[in-house]
Amino acid sequence: MTPDDVRAINEWSKAQYDDARLNVLIEKYIGVAEAYCNHEFSEPYPEGVQLFVAKSIKQFEIEFLSGRSMGSVSYTFKDDVGLTQYLKRYRKMVW
Repeated sequence: MTPDDVRAINEWSKAQYDDARLNVLIEKYIGVAEAYCNHEFSEPYPEGVQLFVAKSIKQFEIEFLSGRSMGSVSYTFKDDVGLTQYLKRYRKMVW
């Protein structure tokens, strides 16, 4: 998976994010996917894994914030429960 794949999935421009930073995050989230699924993936990664990695990077960039208010200071935080839906079919049981 390349930084260009992440940009395409998230509909980002080429200049928006640094390739080196995206490469580090791709490796990190591939590791998270492998740990969650109890399975080692190899290139080319399955579509669900690619979606998980790209969406995780996108959510990482917005720091888990889904809403803000200025009036009396209200913050709403997201969780990552929806992201694991992309990995469910690749998950293996471990005894």
